[in-house]
Formats: sequence, structure tokens, C-alpha cells
Amino acid sequence: MAGKFGSMIHQARQAIGKLYGRTHSDKSTKALISSLRTITDHLKASGLERIENIKPHMVLSFFEARQVAGISLSQLGKDATAFRLLAEKVGKPNIIPRSNRELGFSRSKADRMQPKTLNHSAATGIRANLVERFENTGHAKDLALIAAFDLRTEFGLRAGESISAMANGNNVEVVGKGGRFRSLPAVSQGQKQALAQLRSVSKEIGNVHGKLIPPQLSQQQMYDYQRNTIRAYDGTKANSCNMHVVRHDYAQREKAAGVSDKQLGDQLGHGRGKEVIPHYAK
Repeated sequence: MAGKFGSMIHQARQAIGKLYGRTHSDKSTKALISSLRTITDHLKASGLERIENIKPHMVLSFFEARQVAGISLSQLGKDATAFRLLAEKVGKPNIIPRSNRELGFSRSKADRMQPKTLNHSAATGIRANLVERFENTGHAKDLALIAAFDLRTEFGLRAGESISAMANGNNVEVVGKGGRFRSLPAVSQGQKQALAQLRSVSKEIGNVHGKLIPPQLSQQQMYDYQRNTIRAYDGTKANSCNMHVVRHDYAQREKAAGVSDKQLGDQLGHGRGKEVIPHYAK
């Protein structure tokens, strides 16, 4: 049957179409495809031959199996998002509940709303190590890591956004989760310096699009290099200094300065806007 209809993952990707990848970040697309592959493997094992013939009991069976396997709540959420998109594209949006709770999993509000506190001393040490690293290697990718670090600090960017951001006039422009575009003005002195650094470093390393990704590396390769290097310098969750906690620190500083939850939600690029701000800052 695979020869007649194509593989299950091929059917799923055809149903979703190429537009998704064009309107979403590379990281979001990769996460979606990873979840779809897991979903379609399960559906194939269940005896399904045509993706549009998915039944509600197959949805519930998939999530029951994932929970038995001990999959994290975060990944279950990604799987649910992928399954809902797939169900919508094959014309069966009602086969999967809109609430994760109805699928048997859900984080409580108390679990989600836990602002993290940045270890500022460790962060200062990491930046110093990045500077020393570049002085020793002279590599373009190491110079880019310094500029990306400062963008995360000054604009609260996500890890992937910090290497794919671009300068446009007095603004830093990024495409975040869900393909959401935002243009962030450089207001403070630190932001203006980070913006100027983005512009100069991207030019120095030869990225024609103005990003912090050397031409010889793909975005995923640069992302992995950044993640592994920061971890090597103890930029970890356990040390309260992973790349994401810097985003929490930015949000806390902005809120303390009087920025509203709605404005802060827009700055951070969250589709749920002010509803998610308690996760970052109380």
C-alpha cells in the first residue's frame, strides 16, 4: 500500500503542504516534522493506510502510548499541536480535542507560571569566556556568539532568534515561533550597541542577509554550535544561566521599568500576549 499511496509521513507532509515551512522558522518546522514522524509511525503500526482516514480512537491511542513511554509534557504539547494541524489539513479537525487536558495531560497554571532568576555572575563569566574564545580562535562563528549573546541580553530574544535576527534601520527584526514577525526598536544604550554590533559582525562574517550565521554553516549548525558552546561554559538550567533564562531576566527588567504585560508579550513574540507574561515575570 505504501507504493500506491506513498509513505505515511509523505502523506502527512503533503496534507500540510509547503506553505508551513515558508511561514515558520526552521526550528518550528523541524519540530513539527519530528512530531509528525512519530505520529505517522504510530498510525502505520495501527494499520492505517490513508492519512485522511484517521479515527478518534487512534488519536487517544497515540497519546496514551506516549504518556506510558514517559514523554515530557513539553513534547506532548508539541505532538498535540502537530496532530491538530494534521487533523485540520485532512478535514477532520474534530477528531482531536482542543484541550490537552482532554488528551490526558496538562500542566497546571502553577507549574507554568514560574519565573526564573538569572545567575548574573555566571552570565558575566560566560560572556568573558566567549570573548576569550574568539581572541584565541579568530573564528567567525565565535565572533557571532558574542553578538548573539548581547542580543539575547538586550532584547530578550530566543536562542534561535539571536542568530537569525537582522538589523533594519534602528530596529532588530526577527521571525519567531509560529512565523510571527516582530520589529524591536533599539531604545536603551545597550540595545543600540547590540544593534550596531549585529550590523557590523554580520557584515564581517560575510552573511549577505545580515544574520549572525557564517556562510559555511546552516542555521541549524550554528544553533547547535551556540547551544553546545554555552553549555560548555556552564550556561545550564542547573546553573540558572541557560540561554532561555536570559529571556526571563529581560522580561523582569522590562516589567520593573513599567512596561505593560500586553507590550511585553508583543516584545517577546508570544501569540498569547499578556497571558503568558506571568511565566516570565510576576
